[in-house]
Amino acid sequence: MNTQNDDLLGSEGLAVQLGAKKNNYRNGILYKREPEADNNWLVDIHPASGLVLTRAYFKPTETITRIYTFPDNCLWLCSFDSGNLTITEKGKKARQLQPGMHLLVHQGQPVKVTFTAPNRQVYTSITICDHFIAAYFKDRPQEQLFTAKDALAWSPLQYDTPEIMLIFDQLKCAVINAQISLVYYEGKAIELLSIIQRNQEHEIGWKKYLKGERKNHLSYQNRKYVWLVKAELDRNILAPPKLDKLAILAEMSVPKLYRCFKRWYGMTIADYVRGEKMKYAMRLLWNDELSIKNIAETVGYESHGKFTAAFKKVHGFTPSQFRKSFNL
Repeated sequence: MNTQNDDLLGSEGLAVQLGAKKNNYRNGILYKREPEADNNWLVDIHPASGLVLTRAYFKPTETITRIYTFPDNCLWLCSFDSGNLTITEKGKKARQLQPGMHLLVHQGQPVKVTFTAPNRQVYTSITICDHFIAAYFKDRPQEQLFTAKDALAWSPLQYDTPEIMLIFDQLKCAVINAQISLVYYEGKAIELLSIIQRNQEHEIGWKKYLKGERKNHLSYQNRKYVWLVKAELDRNILAPPKLDKLAILAEMSVPKLYRCFKRWYGMTIADYVRGEKMKYAMRLLWNDELSIKNIAETVGYESHGKFTAAFKKVHGFTPSQFRKSFNL
């Protein structure tokens, strides 16, 4: 295992350990390991001070552990596709990333990141520092001021959404091609923050409403059971347990579990499972070796038509339209 210190605002240190060479690449930086047939690379885009975007696609030959530091308070959002990547923060339990959206908020403490060999690590990330955010708000006194520390209050339901995932798919394509104007990335960073803030305000309003409605009140014990059910669903979202099994886990009747889950999360269990499956399907659409029929079967749909309808209901467009929009 190889351990080194690094600064998260860029991939240069990680690239050195991977044996990847630095190259100027359009309006970004490409780190590529030879031979080309290995297909191991990272692309960094530095649009402005305190803002960095990365698309990674590499397979370490040995497990790499890096101690990342930051020059400023910042947040790191990552759309993780696949691999074995573990984040360890002081005083917190280590977390191994699963496919989906992940958030890291830095406030001065070093962060340990482990890339476990021989898994191929595939992800898109954006690092947004306080001084980038402050520069944006400097001439916008009418806007609500935001700092990286505010992201500590975010929940996964606010940033791990189809809308945020679509923005990351757009960023993935832009970073890989590295041709679009750098101001595009600045706009996308602010768009991400704005949408997550909106989602947060919506959720706060929703929970206040529930709290004010006595008939909809959930006891702490019932909330714990609902959280347990969601964790069980997330464990294998492609083959989730049946409702009767989840009801046993929650020590509730099926109708009560249905009501409690919907009251807390604002959606039914079926809607939640469908949404998570469709987010997973969107990731699979980037693999041009998989047909839409293959993807439909992977996420549990025998009918191509039913899969397309479910995908459109969640994302607002069909799988074919998604692929066409990204020239896949």
